[in-house]
Amino acid sequence: MTGGSAPVGIRVAATTRLLWLEGRLPALGDVAAAARLGVPELAAGDGRACFALDQDAAAALTLATCDWPAGALLPGVVDGRWQRHAFLLPSPRRADERHLVVRIELLRAAAASVAAAVERALLRALDQHGRAERVLRWRGGELRLARARPQVMAVLNLTPDSFSDGGRLNARAAVERGERQVAAGAALLDLGGESTRPGARPVPEQEQIERVVPVIEQLARRVAAPLSVDTTRAAVARAALAAGAVLVNDTSALRDDPGLAEVVRAHGAALVLMHRNGAPATMQDDPRYVDCAAEVAAALSERATAALSAGIPAESIVLDPGIGFGKRFADNLDLCAALASFRSLGFPLLLGASRKAFLGAITGRPPPERDAATLATTAAAFAAGCELVRVHDAPSSVDLLRVLGALRDPAGAPP
Repeated sequence: MTGGSAPVGIRVAATTRLLWLEGRLPALGDVAAAARLGVPELAAGDGRACFALDQDAAAALTLATCDWPAGALLPGVVDGRWQRHAFLLPSPRRADERHLVVRIELLRAAAASVAAAVERALLRALDQHGRAERVLRWRGGELRLARARPQVMAVLNLTPDSFSDGGRLNARAAVERGERQVAAGAALLDLGGESTRPGARPVPEQEQIERVVPVIEQLARRVAAPLSVDTTRAAVARAALAAGAVLVNDTSALRDDPGLAEVVRAHGAALVLMHRNGAPATMQDDPRYVDCAAEVAAALSERATAALSAGIPAESIVLDPGIGFGKRFADNLDLCAALASFRSLGFPLLLGASRKAFLGAITGRPPPERDAATLATTAAAFAAGCELVRVHDAPSSVDLLRVLGALRDPAGAPP
């Protein structure tokens, strides 16, 4: 830490990084106030802000992600006035990163308009991040989601070429497997008729419909768990929702098919918006990020805004950072480590890391043998307060989450 001391209530050792994005903080346009405080780039800031939160929920705002001029030192070093208003913290995530933490009560006296905007964003982010429960709603139903106990979404791939279990499930086997997954504790079933593995080519809409609709029709009659269709196409979603699905899992976040948003809205369905950098056929060719977690969060925030503008209610939206979809090995690790950050965006989170290639790179195991590695990501989701995990082997993740829940809250564990 450089310059000044931490305000009362902030224990540096316990500080973690949270991420909040708000298009632009309007009052930060007060150029004169920003200049008086020695923050030349604050007025033109990129809309990003990080939050430091300690174990007692005391909080402070960081502005380290503003675009400081190349080679310039942070204000806490060059301007003595900042020692009353802010201090520097080393990042718990990256050794070369520093957080500039602003003391709201002192900043308010120096620049009221800037402090007011900062405080509004801070309170909103803390409220969203700290919520113990959210509700995912669709027409005629809902699923209660608690940060203390993620729910399991079980994968049913009805494709011949999925990276993990392609070609293994015909319609009858898929129905039977879906029943077993629900009996083991899966809260949702996600059915897909088109592989989205790296290098995969698009599947015609009618072929997707022929793969998924018969299975959805049967499962809708035989299980109580809500059904999701994994598709980016409006026609496929329309047929699946008519057959009994209530949720659309869109890996393109409404980018691939302009008509999908209207299908979701008209059916009153829920929607998963996933971050994907590029099309499946080419997304792993050369993905690049400067700060993967921040860029993914910014993109998800923008897509959520697009969904809301299309008439899809906020309580029907889930966000997925898109592990493995146009991400490098280090990017996937960064996203897993930053899961808690995304809670500040205000929507339930889904982690889909099951059997992904980065787990194979770590363990050296082929996809069917990565369930133990997948459990580590399920545990990471639990620790971060992620509400949903999408996995191929639901029983093992259900058991893991039950044990972790009992260890965290013995009073709530079954006898």
